[in-house]
Amino acid sequence: MNIKLQTYVESFAMLIVFTLLFSLIFSALYYFQWISYSTFHLLNITSAYLIYGCCGLWLGKHIKKKVLLHIFGILLPIGILSFLLWDKQITSMLLITGKLIVFLLCACAIFLRKKD
Repeated sequence: MNIKLQTYVESFAMLIVFTLLFSLIFSALYYFQWISYSTFHLLNITSAYLIYGCCGLWLGKHIKKKVLLHIFGILLPIGILSFLLWDKQITSMLLITGKLIVFLLCACAIFLRKKD
């Protein structure tokens, strides 16, 4: 597999796997009533930002050059899918946009730090 494509696939797979894993864990905790409804949503939102940040750091570490091109190669499909699945509430779109910005900033930060 091409190195660039492998980097994309691994980063996208990490996003999907970790999101589903944490969602499953928090759903089980909520199902057995170990956490409240508000805590459940807070944990889901917080873990999503952390996951996007960590995956952005991982992608930034493995990119050799043209960082924004590679990052937008990941963010564009995620953004399009999110917009298509959008539930027409501005708060959900702001959360999605925030996650994408965190991914972008973390990937750029680690790439620029690695470059020095």
